[in-house]
Amino acid sequence: MSDTKAVANREDVFLACQSRPTDSEEAFLNHMQTNNPPPDPVLFTYQYKTSLHPLTKTNFLKRLTVTTKAAGVQLLQGHGICISGTI
Repeated sequence: MSDTKAVANREDVFLACQSRPTDSEEAFLNHMQTNNPPPDPVLFTYQYKTSLHPLTKTNFLKRLTVTTKAAGVQLLQGHGICISGTI
């Protein structure tokens, strides 16, 4: 978790289970199974070729733009994008 979202010496983070299709717990478990991130570095990483890369805001928004265009839906901006709605 970004150090702007937690204290330097760690914090507990809670995930609330919600009804589908925006269940953040299910999305998180899917991320862990699909991407198999290492235990210590950046939590949200993705595999590109043979190495893991941290998911940056820039890359996230690029992928989100491609996905929303392909789905024919309007891309939300700023705080309109919530985590459980995008995973």
